Amino acid sequence: MGNKEDLGIKIRTMRQARGLTQTQLAELIGQSQSSITMYETGRREPELDVIEAMADVFNVPLTALMSKTISVDDYDFLEALHQDPRLGMLFDRQRRMSSEDIDFMLQMAERITKERDNK
Repeated sequence: MGNKEDLGIKIRTMRQARGLTQTQLAELIGQSQSSITMYETGRREPELDVIEAMADVFNVPLTALMSKTISVDDYDFLEALHQDPRLGMLFDRQRRMSSEDIDFMLQMAERITKERDNK
């Protein structure tokens, strides 16, 4: 399998994990639905600016799309997003948070987890 096909599989996996159709992704990144189909099937390779736009939509680092493999952690993350799209909202919001805000949210998550574990 070539690099274009590997990238296409990643695009399709991440798109589906976010619960987006090809048409929705196309609209979000300013491309046509047929272009998304060609990217996902490996018939066409997206330009770097298109890959960057997809990384923004998927809320992943550019390297997640550019690397040759998807790690087990990436699959776990994508599966979690697919199961509960609200997680994507959390990740989207964190982009606008300060480091202190993120620390606070982590502390809150830890408290919630401990409370549930103690029940």
